[in-house]
Amino acid sequence: MCFNLFYPFIHNFQTQQMALTQVFGQPQELIESHAFEIIIDTCEGTKFDFFVQLQSKIRIFFEVKLSENEFGHANNDRSHREKLRSIYIPRLTGNISAELLEPQRFFRYYQLLRNISYINPGNQDVLFFIFPERNQKITKEISDILKLVSPLLHPRIHIVFLEQLIKQILQTKFCSDLRNLKHYLLFNEKYNGQILE
Repeated sequence: MCFNLFYPFIHNFQTQQMALTQVFGQPQELIESHAFEIIIDTCEGTKFDFFVQLQSKIRIFFEVKLSENEFGHANNDRSHREKLRSIYIPRLTGNISAELLEPQRFFRYYQLLRNISYINPGNQDVLFFIFPERNQKITKEISDILKLVSPLLHPRIHIVFLEQLIKQILQTKFCSDLRNLKHYLLFNEKYNGQILE
């Protein structure tokens, strides 16, 4: 689903790439690089579903879920505790509540907090979580964590409901191109026939 969601924006990369930043409310500038299923830090190992870096070096991370009803957990074992100590505590201290850095809490929200660890409040990096609105379990999980995120970091993290995103894409100039319009109508039919009720 992630590939089908983003591919039209990068297919005609030079002529259409600003449509992507427009849809997500980001700076209207050229995209320097993009990738699906990318690991930014090979030592840490988080894989993002889609990633964009703008020419200004702003990084935009996307985590997309369709049928999963939760984020991944981790075992509270020796190797994970070492990663928490050496990687996540330095990255996240001051950015999230200290209680979330306690091993039992951290490993309960492992995937979600790993994603958040990439957002540096000192720059304009942005993280988008995209999933269907009807997935109330994920909505609650992210909302609960966001209450414990620093006010400086909070504006850098966004929940985007898939249904609303498709409606928004279909209303843009991007979909005045009939190929793009057809693509997203078929996308809607394939992944959620109820989006355009």
